[in-house]
Amino acid sequence: MSPLSLMRPARQKTLFCIIGNLRGGDMPYNSYLENFGDDCDLCLCVGNSYQDSPWRQHAKYIWEIDETDTQVWEMTYDGVSKEWRTHNHLENLWGPYQGLKGSGMIICSFRQKLYENLIKLPMVYDRYVLTRADHYYVSNFLPTVKPGSIYIPIGEEYGGVTDRFSVADRETFLRSLLIIPFIIQNPNLFNNVEQYLKAFYRSSSMKIVKYRRNMYTVGRKDEQTRWQTVSQQEAPHGGGEYFLKYPSEFALINKSLLSRTIKRVKGRAMAMLARLSVPRA
Repeated sequence: MSPLSLMRPARQKTLFCIIGNLRGGDMPYNSYLENFGDDCDLCLCVGNSYQDSPWRQHAKYIWEIDETDTQVWEMTYDGVSKEWRTHNHLENLWGPYQGLKGSGMIICSFRQKLYENLIKLPMVYDRYVLTRADHYYVSNFLPTVKPGSIYIPIGEEYGGVTDRFSVADRETFLRSLLIIPFIIQNPNLFNNVEQYLKAFYRSSSMKIVKYRRNMYTVGRKDEQTRWQTVSQQEAPHGGGEYFLKYPSEFALINKSLLSRTIKRVKGRAMAMLARLSVPRA
């Protein structure tokens, strides 16, 4: 073994976990394949729609929730604690329970179901990624995880941390999925999942590590969504079919790329000046 190979950190075996549903089409899927398809395994904890999605052919594990069952979400909450039924329910967070707007607790239910299935798998992965099917990846960067830390991209925080993407070691990742008990035990502290997640991570002694975003969310005009519609801004390389769901995500990526470009140019300029300042013999 060469000295250089001893200096490099060992590659962390990674499992990508998609929750929610499989909207998003080919553009996000192809970006996943290009950046992570050869090095990472894939699992789906999703609704039973989009049966022809290419994600299904690539996944190593698939766990489905029957979204046509109007009681499926309430049964998930009941499986944790029936105490939730005694609380007042806020829009955004508890939609669509009792006709409320929003879908916060639905995505929390997918987290719960993912936990219930992952806990049964052998401990073969070093790094776990929680994501959605409508993310477009601009690079293959993933944080190298350390025990007890949860890594979250900057942006779409709404007073907390984004609920759409996170990376952690197995133990931390599994704990991070159990947000429903925390919400039931602390009712009506916040009206969105992002703020609850931040409070939950901190109360669970997880170290929140934020990093530069390298993915953004896309959608097509005709795709199902419970909450957020796509913007009028076309996604780069989307061929006019895909649009940015959250333009602020793409703006953060552009800002990050510009910052790195400036640093790179500045570094090269400083190196050139240093060479020019060396007196000739």
